[in-house]
Amino acid sequence: MQKPLPSILGLIQQTLIRTKYNLAIAAFCMVVITALDLSFHHFVNDNYVFGLSAILKSGYYFLFLIVFAATFMGRFFYVAFLMLIFAVSLFQMINFEYFGSYILPIHLVQVAPDFLLIMSSLFEVLDEMTSTLMMAGIALLLILTVLVPLSRRRVVEPKSLMFILIVISCDFIGNYVFIERNKAKLGEPSFVKLFPDINRLGADNAYRSARYLMIGILPDRLAGKALDNPALPAPQIVSTPDANIILILNETVRAQSLSVLGYEGNTTPALEQIDGLFARTIYAAGTMTRTSVAGLLNRLKHPGLGQQFVSQSNCLFRLAKQNGFATHFVYGYGQNAANTMLPYMCANSIDSIRVRSDAPPGQRNFDASLAYNLGQIDLDQRNFIVIAPRGARSPYADKSPVEFKTFDDEYHNAIFYSHHVVAELIEQISSRSSKTTYILYTADHGELLKGEDTKRGHGWFKSKVFGVPFLFLPVNHPDPDDVMAEAGKVRSHFDLATFAIRLMGYDVAVDNAREKVIYINGSELSGLAGQLKLEFMDDDLRAVDLISGVGSVPTVPEARIDSSG
Repeated sequence: MQKPLPSILGLIQQTLIRTKYNLAIAAFCMVVITALDLSFHHFVNDNYVFGLSAILKSGYYFLFLIVFAATFMGRFFYVAFLMLIFAVSLFQMINFEYFGSYILPIHLVQVAPDFLLIMSSLFEVLDEMTSTLMMAGIALLLILTVLVPLSRRRVVEPKSLMFILIVISCDFIGNYVFIERNKAKLGEPSFVKLFPDINRLGADNAYRSARYLMIGILPDRLAGKALDNPALPAPQIVSTPDANIILILNETVRAQSLSVLGYEGNTTPALEQIDGLFARTIYAAGTMTRTSVAGLLNRLKHPGLGQQFVSQSNCLFRLAKQNGFATHFVYGYGQNAANTMLPYMCANSIDSIRVRSDAPPGQRNFDASLAYNLGQIDLDQRNFIVIAPRGARSPYADKSPVEFKTFDDEYHNAIFYSHHVVAELIEQISSRSSKTTYILYTADHGELLKGEDTKRGHGWFKSKVFGVPFLFLPVNHPDPDDVMAEAGKVRSHFDLATFAIRLMGYDVAVDNAREKVIYINGSELSGLAGQLKLEFMDDDLRAVDLISGVGSVPTVPEARIDSSG
C-alpha cells in the first residue's frame, strides 16, 4: 500500500532532525573550502577565477553529497576524508600559484615518480605561498574548533562508505560512456563537462582531473593505445637578441579563405599591401583551440600533455622570460575566456595579461581593444608578445562590424575584418618599434562551413581544419635573408614554435631533413580523440596514419595542403 504524502514528509523531517549534525558538518566544510577559494581569488591571485556563482554548478552539489555521506563514516575514515578534501583544496591553490594552472590529469600521473622533486620545487618558492598557507591555517583552525564538538553528536552509519563508492562509480561509468560515444570529436562542451574549468571549487576541479585520469587516460594506457612519447630536451641559450618577437595567434582562420594565400575572394587586401611579407599554409598542432594552443606554445612535437608539458621545458613564454624578454599576452576576449586558456601556456611566466576590459569603454567593440592594449607595452624593451584576436569563431556574424560585411557569408566577413585588424597591428608595431622586430602570424585551427562537408565546424581531421596560415615579417632587420630562409622551412606549428625559440636566442633550428614527420592532435588534450601522423619525403606528403582515433583516415590527397610560399 502506498504511503500518503504527509507520512513521507514526516519521515523526511525525522531524518533531517536525526542527521542535523551531519548536515551541519557537511555544510560547514563546504562553506570553509568555498571561503578558501574566494579568498585565494580576491587576495592572492585574481587569475584564479572563482565566485559565488560556483554554488549553482552541479559539481558543487555532487561534492556536498559526498561530504555529507562521509560524515556518517567511522572516525578514522571520517577524519581522513575531511583532511583529504582540505588538502586537495590547498594543493589546488598552490599548484595554480606555482604553475599557473589547475591540477590536470597529467599532474596526477607525475606525482608518484616525481613527488620529491615536486616538493623540493615548491619548498624553494615557499615564501611566495605565505598568504595562501596563512589562509589555509586559519581555515584549518576553524575546522578543528567547530567540527570537534559537532562530530561527537553525528550519526554513524558503517555502510556510508559503500554508498560513496557506488555514487562515484556511477559518475565514472556515466562519463566513461560519454567519452566513448564522443571520441571522434570531444568539443568545447565536452571540455567543460570533463576537464577542470573556471569558477568551480578547487576540490571539484581536482576530482574532475582524477576522474578523467581514471576513465579517459588509464584505460587507453592499459590497452596499449596511449603512447608515451619522448620529451624534447630543454633548449639552451646561445645569444641574447635585442629584439621584439610578436606572435599573432588568430582564432578559427583557415588558410583556404585568405586571398594572400590564393583565395579568389578579396579577403585580405590590407595584408597584400605589406612589402616583404612571407606567407604560406602550414599544419596546425591540433583541430581545436586548446589542443592547438597547447601544442604550439609548448612546442609539442607529439600530441598529449606529457612530461614536456608539465616541466614547461619548451614553453615559449617560459623560455622568453628565461632569456630576459618581458612577456605579455594580449587577448581579444574577456578575462574569463582568457583563464580557460592560461593553464596550457605556462601563465606563471607571463608578466602581463591584457584583455578587452582593460581598454577604455569606447575601444572594446570587436577587436578594437587589441591596438589599445598593445599600445600600453613598451616596444623599446625586449618583448615576447602573443596577441590573440577574436578571429572568425562561431557565431561568425558578431565578429565583424557592418562596414566590413561585403561577402555573402558571415565567415568571410569575419575573415575580412580580422585581417584588416591584423594589418593595422603590423603597421602599429612597425611604426613604434625602433629595434629589430619579428612578427609571426598563424591561427589555432581552421573551419568547415555549412554545406562543404558532412561535418561542420572544427575538431575534425580535415584539411580545411588543420590547414592554417603562417605569415612572417622581419622589421628593422639589417640583413633579413637568413631569417627569411629559416622561415621558409616552417611547415607546421611545431616548426613555428621552433623558429620562434630560435629567434629568442636558443640552440634550436627548424628541421629541414628530407624525411619529416608532422603530428596533429585531435580535439582532446591527451590525444584520446586521435592523432594524425603525416610522413613526408622531400616536402611531399607520402603517408597518413590515424593513431588512437576513430573514424576514417584521410587519404594522402585529402590531407595535403598547398604549402607553397
